[in-house]
Amino acid sequence: MYEEWLSIEEEVLDMEKCRSVLHTYPSNVGKDVAKSVIASLCLNSGHSPTGDNFLDSPSTKLPELTTITQINWTMEVVCFGLTLTLTEFETLKDSVLIYLEWLTVGSNVGPNVPLPIRNDPLPFLRKMIGHLENLFIPRKEGTSGNQLALCHAVLASVENLAAKSTILDRLTWESLLKFVLKVSDTILAPPCLANGLADQICDRLMQAFFNIWMLACKTSFPSPSFWKTCRLMFGRWRHHLAVVEWWSRLAAATTSRALKFMHEAALPELKIPEEDAKLIPQDMTHEVLVQSWFRILHMIGDPTELWNRYDVIKSIQEDNLPPEVFEAPDVYHSFSKSLPLIFLKAMKGVSTIVDAFLGVDDDSRFHVVYPSVTSQVSSHPITPTAQRKSSKPKKYQSGNPLKPSPTVAALSSSSAGTGGPISHSPVTNQVNLYCGVGDTMEMKLAPNKNRSQCNSLLHLFGEWLFNAALAGSSINVDKAMSDKRQRSTSSQPHQYTTQTSTSSGLDATLISNPLFEVDPKDCAEAGRAEACGALCRIFLSKKSGEEIKPVYLSRFYLVLSEGLCGDSKQVIASILLNSVDLLRIDLPGVTVLLPTIISALETILPDRELSSYKSFVNVVHIRRSAIHLLISMLPLSLHYGDVDIENLSDVSLTSPTPPTSPTSFAGSGHHSFDSGQPSVTVTKQQQQQQTFKSIRRRILDLLTGALQTETDPINTQMILASLLLSLQDSATFESSISKEEKGKQGGNPSPKSSDRTLPIETPSGLFIQIILLVTRKLEAWKFDITISLAALELLSGLAKTKVEGAVEDAAEECMRAVHQLCQYITSQCERPRPQHKRELHSMIVTAFHTLGVWLVEHPYLMEDKDCLLQVLEIIELGISGSKSIHVDPETNKNTKVMKGEKTLNPVSKRVREAAESLLILMFEYLGAFPSPTSPTSTCSMLDERTLLQCSGVVDHDVDEMSLQQAISHYRYFGLSNGILIGLLEHENNNDSTPSVSMILRSSTGRKVWTFQLRQTPRSDKSIPSTYLKPYSRPSPMPEGTIKYAKQRPRVFPEEVDRIPLVKADCSIPLLRDVPNETQSSQIDKLNGLINEQAVYEDEISKGVTESEMPGSVAPSPVKSYQAARMLLSHLNFLSLDSIKSKPSQSPNHNEPGPFSVMINEKDVSFAADLDNFDSIPTRVHDTAFVFYVKPGQTSKSSILSNMSAEGSSGLQPAFVEFLLSLGWAVNRNSHPGWCGKQSDFNGNIIPQTPVNDEVDLGKEGLGILNGDEYLLYHADASTEVAFIVPTVSRQQQQQTSVTTTAQTTTTSEAAATPPQQSDNISTASMDNIIVMTPLDKTKMSLEFIDGANCTVPQLESPSSPSTTRSKKMSSTNKPFSTALVDSRIAIFWCESYDSIEDIDVSSFEPYMCTHEDFHQYQAKRDIPAIFIHPLDSGLFKVRVKQPNISNKCNFAIPVISGSVISRRSLGSVVRMTLMNICSRHRLAADYSSPHVRRKQRLSDLINKYQHKCIPPDFYTLIFDPCHRENNVTTTLTVNS
Repeated sequence: MYEEWLSIEEEVLDMEKCRSVLHTYPSNVGKDVAKSVIASLCLNSGHSPTGDNFLDSPSTKLPELTTITQINWTMEVVCFGLTLTLTEFETLKDSVLIYLEWLTVGSNVGPNVPLPIRNDPLPFLRKMIGHLENLFIPRKEGTSGNQLALCHAVLASVENLAAKSTILDRLTWESLLKFVLKVSDTILAPPCLANGLADQICDRLMQAFFNIWMLACKTSFPSPSFWKTCRLMFGRWRHHLAVVEWWSRLAAATTSRALKFMHEAALPELKIPEEDAKLIPQDMTHEVLVQSWFRILHMIGDPTELWNRYDVIKSIQEDNLPPEVFEAPDVYHSFSKSLPLIFLKAMKGVSTIVDAFLGVDDDSRFHVVYPSVTSQVSSHPITPTAQRKSSKPKKYQSGNPLKPSPTVAALSSSSAGTGGPISHSPVTNQVNLYCGVGDTMEMKLAPNKNRSQCNSLLHLFGEWLFNAALAGSSINVDKAMSDKRQRSTSSQPHQYTTQTSTSSGLDATLISNPLFEVDPKDCAEAGRAEACGALCRIFLSKKSGEEIKPVYLSRFYLVLSEGLCGDSKQVIASILLNSVDLLRIDLPGVTVLLPTIISALETILPDRELSSYKSFVNVVHIRRSAIHLLISMLPLSLHYGDVDIENLSDVSLTSPTPPTSPTSFAGSGHHSFDSGQPSVTVTKQQQQQQTFKSIRRRILDLLTGALQTETDPINTQMILASLLLSLQDSATFESSISKEEKGKQGGNPSPKSSDRTLPIETPSGLFIQIILLVTRKLEAWKFDITISLAALELLSGLAKTKVEGAVEDAAEECMRAVHQLCQYITSQCERPRPQHKRELHSMIVTAFHTLGVWLVEHPYLMEDKDCLLQVLEIIELGISGSKSIHVDPETNKNTKVMKGEKTLNPVSKRVREAAESLLILMFEYLGAFPSPTSPTSTCSMLDERTLLQCSGVVDHDVDEMSLQQAISHYRYFGLSNGILIGLLEHENNNDSTPSVSMILRSSTGRKVWTFQLRQTPRSDKSIPSTYLKPYSRPSPMPEGTIKYAKQRPRVFPEEVDRIPLVKADCSIPLLRDVPNETQSSQIDKLNGLINEQAVYEDEISKGVTESEMPGSVAPSPVKSYQAARMLLSHLNFLSLDSIKSKPSQSPNHNEPGPFSVMINEKDVSFAADLDNFDSIPTRVHDTAFVFYVKPGQTSKSSILSNMSAEGSSGLQPAFVEFLLSLGWAVNRNSHPGWCGKQSDFNGNIIPQTPVNDEVDLGKEGLGILNGDEYLLYHADASTEVAFIVPTVSRQQQQQTSVTTTAQTTTTSEAAATPPQQSDNISTASMDNIIVMTPLDKTKMSLEFIDGANCTVPQLESPSSPSTTRSKKMSSTNKPFSTALVDSRIAIFWCESYDSIEDIDVSSFEPYMCTHEDFHQYQAKRDIPAIFIHPLDSGLFKVRVKQPNISNKCNFAIPVISGSVISRRSLGSVVRMTLMNICSRHRLAADYSSPHVRRKQRLSDLINKYQHKCIPPDFYTLIFDPCHRENNVTTTLTVNS
């Protein structure tokens, strides 16, 4: 920097200004004169009368110096007195005190200052300052503590003069600078004895030096000659720890002040101690400060030379110092032992400045401590001056005989009594091993967005950092040893000796005395580690699109290769902790380090203890950094395939040529790649060239091995996430390759299922390996919720991953996974009751969900009897709290309990609900998902209106029909098991058999079935009427006309006439003989009547024709049925036991109420409540909002406009692919599932009006997916996700919606409006619809989620529950907070990674409105966000910001912050991650499953609209609908 300027070193070190005329006389003459004169200037030192204080009784009068000649002569005497030895301490002390008093003339003039000095003080000040230099010459005689106290007093007075004087001119300032330069050089330059004056005063001297120097910079800026002289002389002092320490402190202080105005508060303030901040004058101008900062930074020269004692000695020898000064063992031992710590201090100072320019807070860094370095210095401690007892006689420790001014007296007394101000200990403080950013998954240091560019920092500090990072390495050690051999063979004599330096010089002493030999690697290890960390932070602070010069990149890669391949654990730890994002920031050619990094990771991850690292670094953090690097490598092997990797370990470097300029960085340094470029030769490779594909096995082996040795929860979660990412990428890659391409590539074919040695590189092999590892450790992880949730999410991801050949190759492992999940649930449920807390139940609930995913995705598992039995037992355990068959711990025998005798005591309500959900999945979705209508909807698309038209009951369009009108055609019944049945009787067009369509509403959804009474098989082509047709009678035989003679009717048979009469027969007279005349006449009349009747009958019989006898004929079939009644009867729903109330007989009775309940569907509010019930989803729903951020965009309007038709033309093609991979496009008007808005949910009903489901993204742009008309949708058996791309139009709609919501009050009449009517309203009124629809539903008597307060129904029926049950509080009265959970997630696609720090996710919340009312019931939380940044390599870097969820339920997988993902699997893993994030949030919240909410609302609906009546009236209503309608107002009491 100052090559063109001359040094004034000779002028500074000139001894003539320090010599007195008395030096020309014999020493005894000068000594006598000095004693006499100085004693006369001071009070006679005789004792006071008391003998204790000699200041109160002066014995002589002070001489008066009135002329300049007198002053000059006196100063010559005092100058000689300052050179006296410590044996003449009284004279020496009095000489110092005289000058200290006279120095006050520059600031606060003391009473004893002579008049000539007061009149013209500056010449005398310069002369006194020069004379005071004599005091600092080391003295061997006497006690060093006395000299130390005087030196402290002089330094304090000179500092006070420089700080407070206002009369100093430039010459005086130069005298002050020369004073501090010469004093420092006199004391600190070699030779220095161990624990001598240099070690004792060095700290205080450097404080005064820099304080005076900075004051001079403010008032009279030093000339270049002074700066050059200071730099040259500093090279002789820097082997002292305090020199380097004070230099680093001043450099940090000036940097802190300079950054404040250079970056105008854009960078965070560099925190420095208040003592260091005082070194810089407050009124120093900015220009002076910057110039001073740069010069002070380079004042120390090249700090990288401090690691090698040969370089330090060489720089001292260049100043004509003989090597004999280092031959003393105590000198050399102290000199060598302090170099490692000095080098570390220097590099820490540079590192601190680098961090300041990067905006990195020191508290956020992961530090490496160096106990080996600090222990070397502390083993030979130097007593700090503040703690050292003065060896001066006690009488000289209390006062000043000259009685100077109070200021000088205070300074001298304090210095003499305490030995100087408190100084810093030379031993560095131990750094807490657990300091850093804390126990977080993301280890990013997050440099400030306004940080300096990498090239600028490397221009400034690159030479030092690169050379320091290679200090002690194989390259630099070889060079040092070569230089040593060159010096040892040199025969040039030293100018200070007549013999060669090799015979009795330094090198010969070092070689012959191995006791003091220090390994160069040990000297440089600590400072080298600090330099490597600083370099890593610089390069990893690269901004998106920033270019770094290739020369810097090549040196950086060489540094990392040397550091990771070396034996220094501290260097390896520093590199790993500071290079977490090394493979994620688009550094050109960084993949050449892959083999080196993998080799380093192979020494860390498999080692569980890491004993060699524990002493200086937190092993958890270093393992986490290694895992981060491993995660960033995962996609590289498949991404680059068979591309070769250039391995730096195959490159050998020879010694570089010396630099041409020692101060210019472009061509300087030991290993510069310009003029100082080393020669590179590539060795012959014995092995085959490594490819990216060939290292895949090493990466996967490291990953699986790390899982077995890792104990930290966060690190374990990261490994689990990376395993799932790797499997997803591998499976997707495998599925994209055709069989022909596999044959061309020579890939290994998948072995048969009998071969269990599947390579881990294949998806099937990795699939099996992950299952084996996770299931084995699942039981050990059951006590940690964070690891358990991550492991269960991993198993869920495994089940969803489509691995080719998994069914054949891994069927046994899949069953193992199900078995282990069942064992895990059992083990968790059987834990002691005090351990049953919310976290434990969350783990059990997640395990049930994971088990359900496995069963739905792998239905073949239920074909195994044992597997089915295990699952059913687990469901029983979750619902009832115990198994029917369990092992008695006392007898160790199986105990069986009948299910009907069990007491229902589930582990918790949440666990029971999870078990019920699993049971529903088994019976409804196992092997049946997706159905023709799923995954869009799990319910039937038909409702009451559409079913009327489909069944032919109505022949007109039902679009204009209200739901209330459609319901009138149905009859509704409720079942006590939570099912609402709607029956529609209709005719079958094909035949006349009874047909009933049934709409079943239950907790699982709405299902539609059509029943037909079949008496004949469908294969019989005969119609049913054929079986009812009678057979024809046979024709009767012809009969002839036979006439029979009329015979008189006989009363008795003819046989009576053949019996002979006897006398007794005549004992009774005949009738004609008995009566008299009157009687005879009456008898005659009667006979006449009989005859007339006979004649009349004969006449009639003659007119009657004969007819044939009718035959037996089969009845005709019935044309009209009460099919609904028949169906209910066939299902035994109308039996007397079903309709009567069942009093609760025991606490275990599950059905205390009636089984069948009749519903009053004529109620005017039934239709609205039924429609609201259909609006309750059957699955959980999440909503993701996707934003695109271009570089430099900060305003929300510009970000939203990127998705417009005009702005979407500039989007990256990869973003379009990613967006379409999240889900499929659906039309909001025809979509029956979740659409991202509560107001748009149409109850799983497809409108009858045809809509256009086709969308042209190329013409309309991606903005059409903003949810107004189209959106992206994805769903599985339990979750549905809507992906919306907000635009400016959606922003305006939602802002209008929010404003209208705050001002609008809806009425209960508006609540009855069906949601389908909104489809026909014009687009102009869409905003009002968006507002009114959710408000209408919340005003209904049965709300969307939480329902309404159930009033006492007016219409009641036989199937009424008991009085106790009816008084039970309805679930609709429960708090609303358990209903909805905020499941919104933001996805930001950032072209520039630096844009992530500028994005405030909360500011986008108004554009992510779903019109769900969770805000007023739940505490506001930060919306999770996923940031995706495309790398130049074609991969994608992802950062996840998850809110701090309670109960430790954060960190969802598989995507975590820092994940690097391939293009083919980006969409699927991001979708899986956001679903897991929302699932974890639901776990932490008070949330009920959808089937539970539907079950509760359905029960409320049945209780509200049921009829309560006695059985006779119930049957009357069944048989006579008209009677039911006429008696709807009748309320009867149940007659048991």
